[in-house]
Amino acid sequence: MIEPLDRIDLPEGQELEVEFSVLQKTPRELSREEATQTYTALIRQSEGWWIGWILEVHGVIGQERTRSEF
Repeated sequence: MIEPLDRIDLPEGQELEVEFSVLQKTPRELSREEATQTYTALIRQSEGWWIGWILEVHGVIGQERTRSEF
């Protein structure tokens, strides 16, 4: 299941297009130019903790007591 982290205000019945892509190479096969990317960090507070994800890299997550520790 995919769930947005922030509320998306769409009228009822409105469709949303989401695109996924599969990497054609493993990270070790990428050239330096291909490997240079911009990553998106999402950080939010939940139950007293700051939790962060790198959206483009599956499984990368961090957790700290304060935002400044990120």
